[in-house]
Amino acid sequence: MILDGQFFSGSRGSYRCLRTLYRMQVTVELFGIPRARAGVAQTVAYGSTLGDIILNLAVRFPELGEACMDGRSLKAGFIANLRGEQFVTDPATDLRDGDAILLMSLDAGG
Repeated sequence: MILDGQFFSGSRGSYRCLRTLYRMQVTVELFGIPRARAGVAQTVAYGSTLGDIILNLAVRFPELGEACMDGRSLKAGFIANLRGEQFVTDPATDLRDGDAILLMSLDAGG
């Protein structure tokens, strides 16, 4: 995978490179299919846009990336909620350090 001219694989060393590249930390809660594919309910990710976060998660959780993500975008049927205020899918959506993102499949409601 190519990011900003550098190669990143799914290894722990690559994750450290992503963390160094993007200093902003975001809390990500996963629901439905994303949670099942990642195997965790909550994690942190690093980036300044939603696309950065999506790519960061795809590198760290390959099954999540394969099922829910297409490069820096979410596949159809998946959505993110930013700060509990708005639903977003645009990879260019700017984030702030400490933001919270809920990542879910559109059928995750109850």
